[in-house]
Amino acid sequence: MENPGLFPGRITPDNISKAGSKARNPLIAQNLREFPVAPNIDAGEGVKMMFSEMAAAQLYPPQYRQSTEAAIESVTVTLLNLERPSIWDEVSDWIDREGSIQNAKLCEIAKIDTLRASKMLGVWREQGLLVPLPNRAKRNMAYTKPTRSGPAQSDLLSTLEENNGPRSK
Repeated sequence: MENPGLFPGRITPDNISKAGSKARNPLIAQNLREFPVAPNIDAGEGVKMMFSEMAAAQLYPPQYRQSTEAAIESVTVTLLNLERPSIWDEVSDWIDREGSIQNAKLCEIAKIDTLRASKMLGVWREQGLLVPLPNRAKRNMAYTKPTRSGPAQSDLLSTLEENNGPRSK
């Protein structure tokens, strides 16, 4: 969906999920709320609702782009009807490509705080999905997948579903 004009105020594609939206024309927005069935009860409700509904459906979040190079400046929002991979799927892929993962990278991938990332890494370590790299200080710990033979993958999948791990496919 493309809308003419640019983001108002300090809203950007990077912060719109937290900032919500701001009416470009407050007079129109105020009058819309006077309808018998108001399209939006609160200003900014639509943006927050899109992010919330997409997350609840385990889909990718709305993607916003601002076009300033075109003849008519505009904001485009794209809603992808694609299921998001689980956090474990993304971590597993990262380890396959890079060899190991640290807490900070998990925070970036999963968009979570460091405490939650530490707990997730701990759960995956307890389940045997990850092992710490040797000779690393606790503050600089990194994890990789074990190379030894361990529990069967099918046994791990049922346990992981209970702990926000990978979904069986």
